[in-house]
Amino acid sequence: MDHCRQCNSTLKSDEKECWGCGAGVPEQNSRPSFNERFRKVVKVTFLMFAGLTVASLFVESLSFVKCISGLLVLFLVKNSADYMAEAKKG
Repeated sequence: MDHCRQCNSTLKSDEKECWGCGAGVPEQNSRPSFNERFRKVVKVTFLMFAGLTVASLFVESLSFVKCISGLLVLFLVKNSADYMAEAKKG
């Protein structure tokens, strides 16, 4: 059984608004959207590249130029994905 967030009255699973106070019931979406998953993958990859960039300063086999350029590209992708997600919300 679900409960209203405003007045704590009991709700059926198919109700769209509360019978007690008339507040709208948010849809329960247990699966994250594609945008949320994509943003998470980009964020994790960005953090990995940030670590690689720092490591490239101390390790001879890693190219600093390649790491910093990859970090810059991922930074732009991350900002773009965040901007599109915010624009989609409202």
